[in-house]
Amino acid sequence: MPKAPSFTSASQVLQRLIAQYGLEGPLAEHRLREHWAEIVGNQIAGHAHPDKIRFRKLYLSVDSPAWMQELAFLRPTLLEKVNAALYRFQAGFHIEELILQLGPSISTDPSTIPRGKGHKQ
Repeated sequence: MPKAPSFTSASQVLQRLIAQYGLEGPLAEHRLREHWAEIVGNQIAGHAHPDKIRFRKLYLSVDSPAWMQELAFLRPTLLEKVNAALYRFQAGFHIEELILQLGPSISTDPSTIPRGKGHKQ
């Protein structure tokens, strides 16, 4: 009797390709940016946003020294929330450290996001 062919799900194939080409970090970065307010809450998202991920360190851009100090106290909680979100997204990736840096915050209000050329309002 012939053996039934085994199939691999599209999800498994994509996960393998993501790992093979080292895209876990960029994918995690994208997902964190896309869902940042959901992950950390609107108040924190209004003052800090993910800048980049390098060597399993998430760099956060924070808009003021006062918020940097506040987030320094919240660092363990934020790290836990970020890693829980990455687990939910099945990113196959985790963050080991949060680095806070002073920089401009990005608004989460869609009406303040610049539109590309040719976009009708």
